[in-house]
Amino acid sequence: MFGNLQEMKILSASQLQQADAFTIENEPVTSVDLMERAAQLLYVNFKNTFPASFQNLLSKQAHAIVLCGIGNNGGDGLVLARLMAEDGIEVIVCHFSLGKKSADFEVNEQRLNAIGIQLHEITGVKSMPEITPNSIVFDAIFGSGLNRPIEGQLVNVVQWINKQAAALKIAIDIPSGLFADDNSSNHGEILRANFTFTFQVPKYSFMLPDWANCVGDFKVIDIHLHPLFLAQVPASNYFITPQILQVFLKSRAKFSHKGTFGHCLVVAGSEGKLGAAILASSAALRSGTGLVTLASTKKGVELAVVHQPEIMGLVNAEKEESIAYINDYSAYSSIAIGPGLGLNERTEALVKHAIQSGKASVIDADALNCIAANKTWLHFLPPNSILTPHPKEFDRLFGDSKTSELRLQVARRKAVELKVVIVLKGAHTAICCPDGLVFFNSTGNSGMATAGSGDVLTGLIGGLMAQGYSAKQAAILGVYLHGLAGDIGAELSSTEALLATDIIENIGKAFTTLRANFLA
Repeated sequence: MFGNLQEMKILSASQLQQADAFTIENEPVTSVDLMERAAQLLYVNFKNTFPASFQNLLSKQAHAIVLCGIGNNGGDGLVLARLMAEDGIEVIVCHFSLGKKSADFEVNEQRLNAIGIQLHEITGVKSMPEITPNSIVFDAIFGSGLNRPIEGQLVNVVQWINKQAAALKIAIDIPSGLFADDNSSNHGEILRANFTFTFQVPKYSFMLPDWANCVGDFKVIDIHLHPLFLAQVPASNYFITPQILQVFLKSRAKFSHKGTFGHCLVVAGSEGKLGAAILASSAALRSGTGLVTLASTKKGVELAVVHQPEIMGLVNAEKEESIAYINDYSAYSSIAIGPGLGLNERTEALVKHAIQSGKASVIDADALNCIAANKTWLHFLPPNSILTPHPKEFDRLFGDSKTSELRLQVARRKAVELKVVIVLKGAHTAICCPDGLVFFNSTGNSGMATAGSGDVLTGLIGGLMAQGYSAKQAAILGVYLHGLAGDIGAELSSTEALLATDIIENIGKAFTTLRANFLA
């Protein structure tokens, strides 16, 4: 998706405006030619992403409706409309009179008029063209620079468009009404797109579940903004790509041995939840770590070894239904604790002792719930520990957040304050780091919302930490590989049928795919 390391930065609306200006001045290129370039690349990506819809447009089985504001986002829409019309596609171009037209909009309006396409002015719902199931609607009303909710008759128009559920709706750069950055005070109407083609970088708001029904799936189009600006501009949010992983993915030396790749201790499983122990320890093995020991109940260890004979076991000889108590953690390179532990006094003692060991750990599930019940423990977490909560677990730890945006703000702040990595799980899992940076995942699919998926992630990250990856590196690489393995598994079995065990089985293919991307 991206051509170089710098393109993974998630930039603010103002930074994107600066990037445009820098490109215009230093490439150099005129602003109207930059708009032309962006729209041409948009058109190519539309053809490639929606080949059937494009063919329907060419054969007149569908028609295009391009909705434009009077700014530069509207100008992008005008260029797209002209390109489609030049291909013989039936296109209706509408514009909303929202003030003074931008200079580039006026240039492209004249170019459209020159080929016989006139703009239809929209003043309200009654002046809108009919939208049918065969319509393909392109939203170019407002771009990423919008910073206040839409108002007036346009609210009614957007609401009406949103009700036309059968039509394919495609947003250009960003759905109209959505802000690129902070939407915490945005209570306006937002156009709900099925798909968004966004320019140069993903927008921060795309990372949040609050706006998923507006953005739909999205694709980033590299419009070749100046690389010098992209390299130098600071960012606190990043979108994980294979290129950034290339910087720190370890190679395996010829004369390595199992001791070279560390020893991961997985503390997991209780009666009725023994599958969690098997999933976490199996995923740790697939990470490439040299040794994995599972501390669980006697039955849990026995089942795990039958399932995966490479797993070693640690049990409680006196009380077989209880998890072994670990007196000395020095033999282990990393600890992954929490999946399926259950909640009781012994579990709390295990978690407290792991924290007191001073060894940075991957802490998940019931281990997090133990800490939530004893919040003072948060301040004794070993630096560079990794917490992997889903939203409800996170709220138990740090208090309820009304929106995912506010939750992410808390996660960023707590990661810095506690000097830990917080992996806030979701569609674009957010890895919040002690340095204040946040990395959003670019892999994964809805099929991974299945029992045991989080247990796999815990074991995978723990196994990577055992191999000497830093907490930040292990979390970023583990989350990406976890999602990629899920994507490979979904291609083989569908999102509906995807299981956590499918994710484990495809971790090896995920490594292979990742390394192949380095060469692409």
